[in-house]
Amino acid sequence: MNPSHSVFWQRWRNLMATLGCSEHRQTYQALIAAYSEPQRYYHNLDHLRECLSWLPKIQHLLECPAEVELALWFHDAVYQPRSTSNEIDSAAWAKNFLEDANVDGAITQRVSDYILATQTHESSANLDCQFVLDIDLAILSNSPQRFKQFEEQIRQEYEWVSLGLYQEKRAAMLQRFLAKNSIYKTSFFNPRYESLARRNIEWVISPNTNI
Repeated sequence: MNPSHSVFWQRWRNLMATLGCSEHRQTYQALIAAYSEPQRYYHNLDHLRECLSWLPKIQHLLECPAEVELALWFHDAVYQPRSTSNEIDSAAWAKNFLEDANVDGAITQRVSDYILATQTHESSANLDCQFVLDIDLAILSNSPQRFKQFEEQIRQEYEWVSLGLYQEKRAAMLQRFLAKNSIYKTSFFNPRYESLARRNIEWVISPNTNI
């Protein structure tokens, strides 16, 4: 096992133990391989690591931490930049795995729903789902340096799109976030990170910014 993956492996083993499952090493290895695919510049192991790193900070606020962690592990398990069904395919992988592992059907459905929610990032009445969505978008409120790197990484994932078209589509997508009453949905993320995220987005869509 790659030594740099030891933290992932320990987290995965602990998660499986919490669910009362065996280690399922094969699925773990498949996930690590998926997040290591060459077409991923942002949606890779670093993104997974950043997502999971939020759990110790918000675990006490979650209704079911294991379900949130499962959703984070699988939410970008399938990622092909040219595909429009990444979230659907990722949710299907999670659902198939959990069903095969004999995890409770209600848990399986919720995890699948949380992953599917990352496709649109629309508001949810479910608190754990809100946290999954906020964690997935936490990068928007990172430091200006990390945010700039993030935007460059997304551009690399869409290098096959002409620069003009990419900038047009990317700006439109980011504008939709600004048009929302709030980007972050939870009382943990919103007061701490909303203004930072909006500042970063306003910077990147400025005519003076060229990424």
